[in-house]
Amino acid sequence: IQDKSLSRGGVFVNPTSNGTANYPSQSFSPQTGLHYTSLANGDSMFYWSGETMLGTFKDSLRATDPATGKVVWQHDYQDPAGISARCPSVLTTAGGLLFTGDISGNVIAFDAKTGKILWHDELPDSSVTGVPVSVTMAGKQYIFVPAGSKMVAYTLP
Repeated sequence: IQDKSLSRGGVFVNPTSNGTANYPSQSFSPQTGLHYTSLANGDSMFYWSGETMLGTFKDSLRATDPATGKVVWQHDYQDPAGISARCPSVLTTAGGLLFTGDISGNVIAFDAKTGKILWHDELPDSSVTGVPVSVTMAGKQYIFVPAGSKMVAYTLP
């Protein structure tokens, strides 16, 4: 167990205060039996005066079996150097899809069972900044994705 008490000389902490999986919404799919979360892993030093981030973050999307805790699949994003991690929220659908975003400003659809990328689209002026939602209207399914001050809608076939 790592001692995380503050000291004058600083304390090395991994993950950072942002945590590996912190504020973004996670998802569970009854169809696959898997739990999905966006992760940001990085290092920091804690001093009496505050926290200093070290190096870069590594963003990932992970599917885990909640019964065993084992990682079933993981998609590691290629983060541009010097850009802080962004952990977008995750949405799974009854149709076996998983929607989330990446640090480059895309919304991405994955096969929830295998982790294969099925589709992506560049969002206007932002990355995924909130929780994607699925809505059915007039017999058609829509995925709404918050991107900055905009809400982008996609239809599913």
